Amino acid sequence: MALPRKLARPDFEAPNVGVWLNPDHLPIEAKASLWELLPKRMTHDQKAHFLSLVGESVQGVTAFRQAAPAAAQVAELRLIEDRARGLLIALGKLSGDTRRALKAHATYLALGSDPPDRLSASAVGVVLNVDLSLAGYWWDTVQDIETATAYTAAQFEPAKNERPKIANARLLAMHAARNYYSVAGKLPPSGKRSWFAPFTAELGKFAGSSIGAALVESVVLEMRGLGEYPDKAPAATPTRVRAFFKAPKKPPD
Repeated sequence: MALPRKLARPDFEAPNVGVWLNPDHLPIEAKASLWELLPKRMTHDQKAHFLSLVGESVQGVTAFRQAAPAAAQVAELRLIEDRARGLLIALGKLSGDTRRALKAHATYLALGSDPPDRLSASAVGVVLNVDLSLAGYWWDTVQDIETATAYTAAQFEPAKNERPKIANARLLAMHAARNYYSVAGKLPPSGKRSWFAPFTAELGKFAGSSIGAALVESVVLEMRGLGEYPDKAPAATPTRVRAFFKAPKKPPD
């Protein structure tokens, strides 16, 4: 009898704690269209510096954007919790004869000379432990899964109006405004008809976010009210602008 085909194991151990930032992340088409939307009073180097910073922000926001609302994450966890409970009930109904047969055949799958399939490396230690029941080990593991998923799900407080797409758009607009502040020494204009609204909308297209003028205005006004961005002298632009950054336009002669 053929054994069920194993599912591909996801890379649960893959790190997801950082992102390598490319100073010239924006493609030439995006840089060219964004360049045209920048105010004429900005110097060539300021524009290049600003777009380089914006490109780095896009990478960070994209890498760590919120993809699933809390309600969806709770649903994922509750599904695992429910399935774990069902598996515990099934394990609890195993007879002594069934448990012994399971241990014997699992031992062959883990250590046998020519098994039709191999159990995982973690199963070897279990079958070698004469004092540990295989069914008991599985019970403890599944019980831990049920407990951990139930506890994690309980920590979320889903809101009916939670919208990750809007949260991601606001984050990108905030970063763009912060980038401009670091170059120009002041926050961008908040008006819906200002240059910053269409600039951020165009940036959103490249980053996969829909950013409306009203959202941009609310973000800038909110940042202005924080008191963390007082008007000051413009920050000095690095001599080489930004390493490896290629501006879409050459400076005027």
